[in-house]
Formats: sequence, C-alpha cells, structure tokens
Amino acid sequence: MESHQFKPYFGLSLLKLALLLALSLVTLTALAASAKSIQMSILLPETDAGGIWARLVFKEAFKRLNTELEVVTIPESRSYSEVMAGHFDGELVRAEKYSLLHPDLLKIKIPSVTIRLLAYSTFPIQSWEDLRNKDIRIDYKIGNAAVEGALQKINASDRVSTIKEDLQGFKKLASGHTDVYIGYDASTFAILKTHPDLAKKIKYQKILESFDVYTYFHPKHRLLAAQLEKILKQMEREGEIEKARIEGEKKAEEILVIRPN
Repeated sequence: MESHQFKPYFGLSLLKLALLLALSLVTLTALAASAKSIQMSILLPETDAGGIWARLVFKEAFKRLNTELEVVTIPESRSYSEVMAGHFDGELVRAEKYSLLHPDLLKIKIPSVTIRLLAYSTFPIQSWEDLRNKDIRIDYKIGNAAVEGALQKINASDRVSTIKEDLQGFKKLASGHTDVYIGYDASTFAILKTHPDLAKKIKYQKILESFDVYTYFHPKHRLLAAQLEKILKQMEREGEIEKARIEGEKKAEEILVIRPN
C-alpha cells in the first residue's frame, strides 16, 4: 500500500521539477537577451558632427561584441545621476578629467574621439587670455561645459550669451552682433563648408584647446568595459575611428544642406 501511494506523489514532484526547470530556462534566456543590448547617454545631438562620429564608432564597437547599442541624448546636468540610478549603462562622451569628479565610474582608457575648441572672431586671438577684454562679446553653444568653464576662469561670464545652434552663432558673428564665437571643430567646419557666404565673413580662426574625450561606464560593467577597450584599440589600428570621423563630418554637412536656414 505504501509503494502504491508513493508513485503518484513522485510523479507529481517530477512534473513540478520539470516546470521549474522550464521556467528557469526561460528566465536565463531572457537575461541573456537583455545582456545583448546596452543604453548609453550622450550630450551631443545626432545632427552634430562629433555626435555622429561617436555614434558611428561605438555602434561598430558594440556590434563586434554582439551587443545592440542605443544612444540617447540627454542634458549634461542629468547624465551622471541617470547612469547611477541605473537608467543608462554609461556616458558615451566625456572629458578626461570627468573621472576626477566621478571616480566611481569606469573610464575606458582609449579616447573615443578627439575634439578641438576653436574661436572664430573679428580680430586676432592667440589664447583664452585674449578674451579677458571687457568689451568683447562672446557666444557659444548652450551645454558646452568646456567653454563655460574656461570663460569662468578668465572672468568673462558677464559678456557671454549662449545659442542653440552653431549656425545661429556664425550668423550673429557675421552680422556684427557678437565678436567671438567658440565651438567644436567638426561641427563648425560642417557649418562653414555648407555656408560659404558666412565663411567669407569670418576673419580669424584659432584653436584654443584640443582634448580627447572618453567613455564612462556604470561600475557594474567592469567586464564589458575591458572588452570594449580591446575592441577600440583594434579599431584604432584598422583606421576605423578616423574613417568614422570623416563620415561624421560628411553626414553633418548633408544634414545642414537640407535644413532650412
């Protein structure tokens, strides 16, 4: 009698075990699938040459890691908190010294892109110090923390105004409403190539600063950060990063051509 009563109980236990295993496999499969996608924040918009450059580089890099990349443009003020809250896996483009402010983030040691800050002006400029003059009116694109920080150091903040797009900055400069416009090289070059009428009116151009920008990950992505670093080194050797830079400038020019003035 005892063995007769045991059989159905044993059979039911096996059924439960099979169901649990099946559910576990489904869960593991879902987790594996989610690990194959990643979401990164960026400060540069899709229409910006530098922004296009960075997106092209990392789209290819993550593709080689069999990972789908989603890039979302968000304000600089929110970027770090959004990453640490788990809403993003990292920040795609940040300055080298950003790691001093946030040592908890994982920094990729290979630069993602190289950026130069240029001053376009109605008079000769050699350095930031030349902008100390209280009569000089200065414009730069809103959200450019590098320019904002540099101008604060020379006490020029009271003579500064911000604009939404590079094209607006060049129009103000060409019409005499401002004396200096400061912007990133890739984006400003694209503007001047597609607006030769404005380019003719720009008298002077000077590189104020050149710096590499890096990618930062949430601390949980230590393994992924190490893998990505190897991929970027390989892409650098292959010339893929420079290729992306050229393509980024070209695409930005195409966008400017079709965008109404």
